[in-house]
Amino acid sequence: MLISEASKVVDLPTVLTVDEAAHLLRIGRTSAYRLAREYLAPDGARGIPVVRVGRQLLVPCRLRCSSARPDEPLVELVAT
Repeated sequence: MLISEASKVVDLPTVLTVDEAAHLLRIGRTSAYRLAREYLAPDGARGIPVVRVGRQLLVPCRLRCSSARPDEPLVELVAT
């Protein structure tokens, strides 16, 4: 993952590890895993959307470029 000095995403993979998502979201690793566990709870209404692949948790993401609303986040983490 490449992030320019201006904090704009240059290249973003289809999925991120929880550690990579934590770095991108500027939160701690422990908080990111806690939010991932919240998403895996039965209702999945809160937390960081993750998919379990074997023992690894992956965060599906997509790049959303919208100049219509500059207050919207550039990177949106979405459940697939």
